[in-house]
This record gives sequence, structure tokens and C-alpha cells, in this order.
Amino acid sequence: MGVYSKATSIEEAASETVTVGGSTFNAAVSATPSGNLVQDFYRGAVILVTGATGFVGKALVEKLLRSCPDIAVVYLLMRPKKGQDVASRYRQLLTNPVFDRLRTECGAHVLDKTRPIVGDVAEPGLGLSQADRKRLIAEVDVVFHSAATVRFDEGLRAAVTLNVMGTRSVIELTKQMPKLKVNAKCSTSVY
Repeated sequence: MGVYSKATSIEEAASETVTVGGSTFNAAVSATPSGNLVQDFYRGAVILVTGATGFVGKALVEKLLRSCPDIAVVYLLMRPKKGQDVASRYRQLLTNPVFDRLRTECGAHVLDKTRPIVGDVAEPGLGLSQADRKRLIAEVDVVFHSAATVRFDEGLRAAVTLNVMGTRSVIELTKQMPKLKVNAKCSTSVY
């Protein structure tokens, strides 16, 4: 069953009501500044992404920056790994081919909206410094938690630490964020 409008303009549609299955709904259409609800939602947003160096995280950061040009900042929770400090890993991340389309279509300057934050989901309190914790609590609107181990041969202790306790630590942090609108867990991992 479809619902069809007889409205011939946005103004008519905005004042129209629709009855479906005995229930009446206001079919109001509200205009948004850009005409794109997703872009409008993220306008001025401060985002925290965990797992930004992983498969899901890189794709997420690229898509957010390419599709929502008015994002204010994307904080990337990153840990030192394999002898590389966070600054080195961050520089390496920004050269990843996944960002080629973003650089071509939007300009390399768009990546300047990203900021590395030293931390580790396997550590208590996400391994955040007090200053970084305070900054995230005060500023962040949206959290995408994509840090996880996706190795199926991972030891149980390590898998639980990263996939369960890490998620719990992210939730504990988000409970303190007064501006938080969304806390999303996205991963290819199995719980």
C-alpha cells in the first residue's frame, strides 16, 4: 500500500495530513538550510572516532569528511603501535589511498579537520590524558566507536578487553558528554 500526495507545491505538502490505516499524520515537510538532512545534522559537529586506522574507521572518516563539508572537527583516538608513535601513525593514515577521492574532490585541506588523540581502548579510561578527556567531554557531539579486534584467532582475554571492555569504556566516557547526540558502535567484529 502506498501513500500518495495530491500536493502541487512544498507549501501545500507542508500543510497536508495523510490518513493511513485509520491513523492521521501531519505530512509536514520542513526545509533544511542545505536541503540535506545528513549534512545539516553534522554541520558544526565535533566527532570522536575510535578505530580510525582500521578498515571500517578509515572508510567512515573519509565518507564523513567528503559528504559533510561543514563538520568542525573529527578527533581520532589512536594508540602507538609497532614502534610508531601516534604522530607518525597519524601522518601515515592521512596518506592512505582511501583519502585520494577526498583530496581530489574536496582538497587536501579537508583532512586538516582531523585531530589525533592519544589513547587506547584496551587501557583503563581509554588511556586518555586528563586534558584530552576534558576536551572530549566538553566538545564532542557524535561518537563512532569502531575500534575492535576482528581476528578470529585472537585470545579470549585480548578479545574481551578490546571488544567488550573497550566498548564499556567508550560508553562510560559518552555518559559524561553533555552535547552528545549520537553514540554509534560500528564494527566487523563479532561479540
